[in-house]
Amino acid sequence: MYIKINMDIEVEFDGEYPNVCHGKLRVIENGIVIYETKKYVFESTGSAKVTKKCKSIIKQGVLEWCDDDEYNRFLNFVNNHPDKERILAKVKLVMESVKVCCGGCI
Repeated sequence: MYIKINMDIEVEFDGEYPNVCHGKLRVIENGIVIYETKKYVFESTGSAKVTKKCKSIIKQGVLEWCDDDEYNRFLNFVNNHPDKERILAKVKLVMESVKVCCGGCI
């Protein structure tokens, strides 16, 4: 039998310029990291390029998983956690708040 207590769950993503999309995603429960991705498991749907006239063009996108093994490891973790829906909601909120592409790659 599982008795649910009031758990403090946080989700954070540590990507920063110049490689925002290459950060790690962490799920923290009561101050303890209970799940962490590897680096380089996300990519941006955005793009950055330089025109022939040396003008930078940056198109912001969204952050998405690009490593199927890591995504499956995450799904296994979250599907076995008693607070699955809350974790998924917080992960979605964090991933949607990450502004990519930042243009740092060019």
